Parts: sequence; C-alpha cells; structure tokens
Amino acid sequence: MNRTKRNFGLVLLILAMAAFLLTQISPLLTQGPSSAKRQTTKAYEPPFTHEADGQFLDSNGDVIANFRVELAESAQDVQVGMMYRKSMAADMGMLFLMPSNQMQSFWMKNTYVSLDIIFLSVDNRVVSIQADAVPLSAQSLPSTGPANKILELPGGTCANLGIEIGNLWSWERL
Repeated sequence: MNRTKRNFGLVLLILAMAAFLLTQISPLLTQGPSSAKRQTTKAYEPPFTHEADGQFLDSNGDVIANFRVELAESAQDVQVGMMYRKSMAADMGMLFLMPSNQMQSFWMKNTYVSLDIIFLSVDNRVVSIQADAVPLSAQSLPSTGPANKILELPGGTCANLGIEIGNLWSWERL
C-alpha cells in the first residue's frame, strides 16, 4: 500500500511538472516569426557621416552636380570604404584620400550597392571612371592613370549626370 501511494504521488508530481512546463512553453510555440517577443538580428550597416561637400564642374566651370561626402583617410577607412552598406542616397559619396599619386585599384568585396568609382588626379581632374561596379565582386577595378583621390558615387551617377574624364572635382571639408 505504501508503495502504491508513493508511485501515485510520484505520478501526480510528474503530471504537475509537465502541466507547468506546458503552460510556460505553449505561448512560445504559438507565436509566429513576426512576434514582438521574438528577437531578430539585423546586419550591421555603417552610418553615413557627412564630412565634406563637393561638386563636379564642366569645362566651362559650370556645376554639374553637388554631393555630400564622407571621407576615408586612415588606412582602416580606406580598407573598409563602402563595405557593408546596403543603401546610398543619390547625393552621397565617399572620397578616399590616398597617401600617394599612383595607379590605384579598388574592388567591391562586401559592398552591396553598385558604385561608380571615379579616380581623381592631384589637380582634381577625373582620370578614369569604373562605372556601375558589380556588387560583391572581387574583380580588380584599376585606374587608367595616376590618382591620389578616389570618389565613390551610386552606380549610374556618372552616366546620368554626364560626369566624364577631364571634369574638375572641387570639395571642402566641413
């Protein structure tokens, strides 16, 4: 008889624990992926930092277009560049200030938006343009002449605005 009572008590205890666990778990099972309680991980996207203003001028000195510019000056800034960015405003650009005037080459590794890569000489003239660079590509995109500044704009900008080799880039730090 004692054994039967003990087994009965043990069964009741197990059933009570199962009922308790079921009441705790069931709300989690019925919640869909859009539940506010479910946490989602959002991929990191570096914020745009407006550090300079720039503009392209045509051969007559008329303004072609104005841009808000983020600067990449340190070796780390130059290495990361536009990587991990998922969007870019039409008037936004990143200006890379390189330590020397030489042939330059960029790539699109970890870059999610198409870019026009504009290579600029020491006198701020457009030396060459790599238009509509393919996102996430490891292909080398070289300049065709020495450059000490590189400007990245949203892909298609040069074609849409008529920015071409020989145009002057003028900019000032904020």
